[in-house]
Formats: sequence, structure tokens, C-alpha cells
Amino acid sequence: MIILSLGGSVIVPDVPDKAFLLKFRKFVYDISKKEKVAIVTGGGKTAREYIGALSGIASKDEQDNIGIKATEINAMLLIYFLGLRQKLPSAIGEASRIAMKNRISVFGGLRVGQTSDSVAAELAVETGARLFINMTNVRGLFNKDPTKFRDAKLIRKISFDGIISRVNRIKEKPGQHFILDSKAAQLIKIHKIKTVIAYGRDLQNIKKAINNKKFIGTTIF
Repeated sequence: MIILSLGGSVIVPDVPDKAFLLKFRKFVYDISKKEKVAIVTGGGKTAREYIGALSGIASKDEQDNIGIKATEINAMLLIYFLGLRQKLPSAIGEASRIAMKNRISVFGGLRVGQTSDSVAAELAVETGARLFINMTNVRGLFNKDPTKFRDAKLIRKISFDGIISRVNRIKEKPGQHFILDSKAAQLIKIHKIKTVIAYGRDLQNIKKAINNKKFIGTTIF
């Protein structure tokens, strides 16, 4: 079993990227010939814009809830592209059963206060996945924000304790974009889940990570 946490910004940068989704469909079909694949979609820009509109208007839980709806619409988009006959569950137990039963499965957010990354990490735990890949909009974990600093350096390998130390410095809020949230980091440490962070739109590079070949990104172990 492989768990993919697919960032919303990867599949819907501004509008749904049909060309990428068609490539992703082939990519997933190819992987699923050898092992099961479960995908958890993020809300991306859509979620952040809706959450931003509710800032100062709605509660944190209400903001979280509308963010979950954004992940769900991205999940449904992917379900239709992949030609799956699947409903979106509302609990991790049901999600785990669907993932174990099917070669390919897709999920959005599940509950308030939980990011799509932590859903994916929890699903990795529940299914005993051999690999958890966070497909994001940057090439991996950097020593500083690569979108702001040109001299930012890619961290190719980091320990579970190292990633926890980094994410614990971040004050989390609804719709916030970060490499991995604190709950996901704790789960992968406790259950020793091999985790990869890589640029989600480079599918050949992701395939290298899956096949234990040299790739560009970050490995957490």
C-alpha cells in the first residue's frame, strides 16, 4: 500500500489542470498494477480563499469545515477522472476499509481540526502502508522558505525527531499551507512510516521514490 497526500495546489493551481490530471491518471493506473494506492486530496487555493473569506466572520471549526468541503470537491474531481465507483467516507475506519478493498481509492478531509496530511498519515497507519508520499508544490523540505529565499537548500534526509522539531515551530491555523503538520509528523514517528516529500507535478520523480531509486526530494526516517 502506498499513500499519496496530493496537494490541492498540485491538481488545481488556479483552475483544474486537465492535462496534469490525465497524466496523473496514467501514473496511478501504472502503480496500481503492483500495489494498492490511496490518495488524499488537499484543498489548496480553493480552501484558503474560502477560509480567508470567513476570517473574522466564522469560528475556527466553521472555517475548518469549509476547508474540508474544498478537499472533497477535489477528491470527487479525481474520483471521476480515475473512473472510480466510490463514495467519500466521513471517518478513518471506513476510509481504511475502502483503501484495503480497492486497488485505487481517493479521499478528502474527514473531520474538523485535521488536515489532509494528517488524514493521509492516519490512513497510512490504519492500512500498514509501506510508504507515505506528500506530493506538494515545492521540491521537498528546505532549510528556509524556497519561495522567499533564493539560497534555500533542500534537505534530502531528516529524522522523525528533526521534522517534529521543525513543524512544532509553526503556529497552525485553518487553511495554512505547510510541508507537514504536527499530527502527521507525530504519527509517522510513532509508527515508523517511511515518508517522502517531493514536488507533486513531477510524476517521473515520484515514481523513482516509489521504486526506491534516487529522486529529488526529502526522505523522513
